[in-house]
Amino acid sequence: MNWFMEFPSWLAPFEPLVPLKSLVEEINTIYHSFDAKNYDAEHLEIRQLWPGLWAEMIQQLPQRNSWRVLDFGCGTGFEAEQLLHHQGSSIHFLMAYDPSREMLARCHGRLGNDPRVNFSDDLVRARAGGPYNLLITNSVLHHLADVEETIYGLQSLLSEDAYWLSGNEPSTRFYKNALCVQLFQHYTAYYERTKWFRPSAYVGKLKSLLGVNSLSATARLAHKRRLFAALPSDTVIARLVDFHVRHLIDADSERGFDLSVMESVFKQHWLLRWSKTYSYLGAFGELSARRTWLNKAHLLQEKFPADGANFCAVWSRPVSN
Repeated sequence: MNWFMEFPSWLAPFEPLVPLKSLVEEINTIYHSFDAKNYDAEHLEIRQLWPGLWAEMIQQLPQRNSWRVLDFGCGTGFEAEQLLHHQGSSIHFLMAYDPSREMLARCHGRLGNDPRVNFSDDLVRARAGGPYNLLITNSVLHHLADVEETIYGLQSLLSEDAYWLSGNEPSTRFYKNALCVQLFQHYTAYYERTKWFRPSAYVGKLKSLLGVNSLSATARLAHKRRLFAALPSDTVIARLVDFHVRHLIDADSERGFDLSVMESVFKQHWLLRWSKTYSYLGAFGELSARRTWLNKAHLLQEKFPADGANFCAVWSRPVSN
């Protein structure tokens, strides 16, 4: 599996001064420290899309009297909140882990009154709550430089009968489907023609020009900390934050994950139980699209149900012989 561990060509002009894996980790930690306070407000999918998908994933879990949960990359606490809501008293213990203290503080503000929930920005300390029989992640894998190494590193924290709920990750299949790409290109052209009719476009442009958005703030701090010899652009920071996401300027259709490849790579440790793909307008999503475009997206979804731009999946540890 190609996890892009060599320095990509678009990084060269900014002269990174640390290895790629460390760079991706550092940039994500810095970026999410700035992004934490506005994350929930700026992500419409948290309120309108992800709850339904997580309800479907949670329904795939077997009945158990007691779940001990590791929320790896808990962010502001969305997926932990969904699990606590749907599983109720069967959640015996939940460890919310995130390397970003700012994100973890938001999660604490959301779930801190529940005595079953513990919080840590130190994975070694989180180990003490294990072994866990349920791992949950949401929008986490695409921020990691080396997904395989990270997931394998969590094995020692999990029980032999553990399940894994993995929400909202980018799929390569969408960009390998000619009809999906065609609709994406048409929608991109439409979006560019009409974006200045949306007030949010002016706000975003102004923040970028003034350097007061999270990307610009991350670039300045990364340069100050000597992660780069030259000040990186907002675009470079965005590509490092969402490291496995195909950006509009990318010609590389391999960015993202192919579930069939993941099945093969993880087969010794994880068995894919269930999956679902969605988002047939690519990187734009569908929540704010006009009905005309939604109808076209839904036709593609009916014809190619496995080729959405994003996916969620349920995994279990394979049964030992």
